[in-house]
This record gives sequence, C-alpha cells and structure tokens, in this order.
Amino acid sequence: MFYNYYFVTFIIGTYLEKVYGMNDAESIEYGLARGKRLLQGDCKMYGSIYALNYKDIEDAAYVCLMQSDGLMVFDIVQVIQFDLWDELKRAIDKSDY
Repeated sequence: MFYNYYFVTFIIGTYLEKVYGMNDAESIEYGLARGKRLLQGDCKMYGSIYALNYKDIEDAAYVCLMQSDGLMVFDIVQVIQFDLWDELKRAIDKSDY
C-alpha cells in the first residue's frame, strides 16, 4: 500500500459513544478494526477518543490501547473538567501498556 510513504502514525478519530461491537459501525471497536483493515500495517495507528463521551472512557481507552498502537484523548480540557485521570490510569494499568 501507499500509506507508509505518507504516514508514520495515523490517529483514527473513533469519537463514538459505543465502545464494543465489531459489527456495529457506531462503535469504537468497529472503527479500529476498519482502520486496521485499510492501513494493513503500513503505519502505526492510534485510537482517538472524545473525552466528553466520558461515561465509558475507561473502556474506550482500554479498547484503543489493546486494539491499536496507542491512544489519543481529545480534549484535555474535558479530562481536567470532569477529573477523568483515574479512569484513564485504570485503562492504562489494565492494558499493561
């Protein structure tokens, strides 16, 4: 594929409320799987989640860490405002990242 000529890392915006559902186009898990299929390992892919969907942020972060090469959380303002540090730390600890 041509991706490796242009991208070192691709951050896929899985800014969705549903976390699980490999057959659900509205889930983070589906978005990550689709990104992997499209990129075919030509570059690293980081899952990206939206902090305002904080009801399941621990699971969302965990899925990104386990099913991609890393995690980006958008936006730090919401992480601070809603004090989501513990949930993110639990996801990181659980993933052994």
